[in-house]
Amino acid sequence: MVDWPTVVASVSLSALGSLAVTEFQLRREKSLEESAEVEEWYGECYSYAFQVRRDWNKNFGDVDTYEMNLSELQSNLSLLETQITRHASEGERMDLDDDVINKLDKLAEECREATNRGLHNNSVEEFNEIEDDILEAARSVERSVDNR
Repeated sequence: MVDWPTVVASVSLSALGSLAVTEFQLRREKSLEESAEVEEWYGECYSYAFQVRRDWNKNFGDVDTYEMNLSELQSNLSLLETQITRHASEGERMDLDDDVINKLDKLAEECREATNRGLHNNSVEEFNEIEDDILEAARSVERSVDNR
């Protein structure tokens, strides 16, 4: 005679085990996807900081190219400010490192300041202050990403 309670229990345990393995695999895949997304977000933070420094140095890193194209630089900084602000918001939504997000916000603010103040209308001291602030904000983002 067949022991039905044992058969039912055996089939139930097998099904539960199979469901648990499937659930584990799905959670693991989701975790790996989220991890890749987080790494990509931090990589983009570093990229934005590098772009700000590159654009600035391209225009002001060499005395011979001092007035290369201020309107192009201001346009680039304005675009980067928008992208950086959006990227920081994504980091907040993903609940990532507040220090990096705050540094990104500061970098966006410095890009906005440089754009709003009109780089060509400043004295040398004001220009140097803008330069120091924007480059330090970019380096600060890079350090925060490196130290996380």
